[in-house]
Amino acid sequence: MHMQSDAVRLRAQDQEAAAFLSTTKTPLSTAPRERRGLLRMSAAGRQAVTARNDLPALATGGSSLVVYSLTDLRVHDHPALYAASQQSDRCIPVFIFDPAALDEVSPTRLQLLLSALSQLRDALRQRNSDLFLFQGDTQAVIGDLIASKAITDVLFHDSPEYAQQRWKDEVMRAAQEKGAAFHAWSAPLRPLSTPTSALPSSFPAYAKRFRKGKVMPPLPAPATLPPAPPNADIDRSLTEVPSFVDALKLTEESIEGSTSDAATLLNARIALTPESALFGFASGRPPSLANGDSIDVLPSTSASSFGEASALAKLDEYITMGDLDFAKAAIKSTANSTLSLEQRSVQRMAAKSVKDAYFRGEAFTRAFAESVGFGCLSLREIASARRRRRAVELPLRSIEREYVEWKEWHRLLAYQDISPSPPSSLPRMSWSDTPLETRYYHWRGFLVRYIKSATQHDPAKPKVLLVHGFGASADQWRKTMAVLQQHYEVFAIDMLGFGHSEKPRLTFTQYTWESLLRDFVLEVVRGPYYVAGNSIGGYMAQSLAADTRDLCRGTILLNSAGRVFTPAEYVNVTASLGGTMEEATRGYAQPLPPYSAPPERLLQLFATGLYLYLKTQTPSICKRLYPTNGTAVEDGIIDCILRDSADPGAIGVIASGAKLPPQRSHNELIAKFGRPVLILQGLLDPLNNATARMEAFQRLGDLIETAPLPAGHCPHDELPTEVANEMVKFIQRTEAKPVVSSGAPPAARDARERAVGAGDSPLQRSVVDENILEDAEAALAKQVVK
Repeated sequence: MHMQSDAVRLRAQDQEAAAFLSTTKTPLSTAPRERRGLLRMSAAGRQAVTARNDLPALATGGSSLVVYSLTDLRVHDHPALYAASQQSDRCIPVFIFDPAALDEVSPTRLQLLLSALSQLRDALRQRNSDLFLFQGDTQAVIGDLIASKAITDVLFHDSPEYAQQRWKDEVMRAAQEKGAAFHAWSAPLRPLSTPTSALPSSFPAYAKRFRKGKVMPPLPAPATLPPAPPNADIDRSLTEVPSFVDALKLTEESIEGSTSDAATLLNARIALTPESALFGFASGRPPSLANGDSIDVLPSTSASSFGEASALAKLDEYITMGDLDFAKAAIKSTANSTLSLEQRSVQRMAAKSVKDAYFRGEAFTRAFAESVGFGCLSLREIASARRRRRAVELPLRSIEREYVEWKEWHRLLAYQDISPSPPSSLPRMSWSDTPLETRYYHWRGFLVRYIKSATQHDPAKPKVLLVHGFGASADQWRKTMAVLQQHYEVFAIDMLGFGHSEKPRLTFTQYTWESLLRDFVLEVVRGPYYVAGNSIGGYMAQSLAADTRDLCRGTILLNSAGRVFTPAEYVNVTASLGGTMEEATRGYAQPLPPYSAPPERLLQLFATGLYLYLKTQTPSICKRLYPTNGTAVEDGIIDCILRDSADPGAIGVIASGAKLPPQRSHNELIAKFGRPVLILQGLLDPLNNATARMEAFQRLGDLIETAPLPAGHCPHDELPTEVANEMVKFIQRTEAKPVVSSGAPPAARDARERAVGAGDSPLQRSVVDENILEDAEAALAKQVVK
């Protein structure tokens, strides 16, 4: 394995810091305060570091409390830790297992979190410090520490996810109540002096003004840290990183009091864990080189190799191996693992050609998304890694540089969205006068935007999830939400690759979006719900409902995409497959053969041409899709579409359309779901024979209801009040009927009980036994067969 020693890494960071200073025309902050010597850095390095604007100014000689969270689990390039090492006489790094703060952490991500905390603790101990672990309410824990340890400064990482913002507020309140200074810090790529609210809301305008600016070099990890009080002087509720079983029980505490059907939700979270695999790379060991160019793959899917040290080693491996060889090694490392439907579909393409199965840079995205999401690896470290190795500037279009630029843009865009007064540069439709909340959800290392109703409702009532179509976003549902939120708690999500959500370099499949929606329901919506979707969003809604049928009470499909066979055709399809499409994809029925994806260059040319065409034709296309109410097009939907399509990575989403694997039909999904379905069909849809399609749905059984509308392809935006009223009536009719549900399949319940442990005898292991999760997956498969 080719790894840099700490000394080599520090010398390289020294040189990089000096180079950064030489290009800075004006100081980035006022003259630095007198500090203790900057550890192991040259004079030029010290001068460059103190000229930065990302270092909190702390009380000289005070005591700092560095509160670690879900987004900064590292010691390198950590401005809070670095500032404490230079300015404080005491430093206490802590992590608090607060059920309210961890309620959006899935079981899969919980395994990664525990491993990352273990590696972080090791790194801190190597620097004469420790990671102090607490369990309980954040405000209470921090308040006690401030009072008992004379804390002068409290530091917390600022990130736009709703869960992180909520946690930050708790930490800030505790600091303010006890009289300590609170510092929310971040590690931006560039020292921007422009407030976030004043930045352009379109990527081309932002890139033109700011992208050519120098990227700040990463801060070195402190060689040593100021001492914390002796362990005996700190009352800790946890002496070691808890086992997975104990941590899972802790995170479930907040769920049990937040929904009327907590048992079903908790069962589903465990039973569906195999479908939450992190695209196959993050949970395995990094591939390693042995004997020159030969690849020695370590076939492990254990999450115990996740964290800062593993991420830095994997980054060195990627730079050494190159994108294609790294992708090949990563695919081999997951060959014998329990794979999700998303992973299986990509593996089928990779069996023909890894180069065509993955876009250029996709292996990097898959390998490092969660490491960056948890903050085990900083964007600035990624941007500088190759330059330090080869002493060359990283080209703007290199894979790593592209990755960090895209991530930074969406971080800044998210802050614009969640600001109390959104900038005027955002399309008017993105911040309508309807009282709605804009939030961000952290999904597998990516920022996903969603819009939520602001009104409060009885928690016993079902919730409503809205899913947009291809090229659209949650903004298209705002007018419908204005009516729906009078009756229910409503969520509208931007699927990954659309709207204001990130658009990473990935091969998007229907299973990617299904996984996102499923995790969103389990971790954010959390409770019985109805789901509505338009166009491809209708297909995703029905797929979601089929996979979470014990939580979903009904679906509403608005001019839905997806195949609908006649009963006779469906019999022939299942006979040819030897089962359903899901069974064939999982390998339970006749295995599906490998299939080839078109070459990436051809896909990119096609996608670019289509994008340029749509960019000029969007106004006329939208007017065709809104034949009854053309004025709806003038409410900002065009501006939203054009803004979203200019985000980096948007063309790749279009290109993915030519790589989609065979889909599960509506026949299969509705049969698996087994609950009421409402077809809200705009009969004037110019994209297909809407009447014939509605009739095709009607032939799928007695659970299908239909409601034709005098609208085009997007009735929810064209006739929002009518659509909302039909949805409310459907939900009320369905709720009036007795709900027949046995909860999770018995085998899945048994699997969860074995995973969590019985009574007061927790299992003594740090990760869920893979056989248990396979049992849960098999239980679901048997339900499909039935």
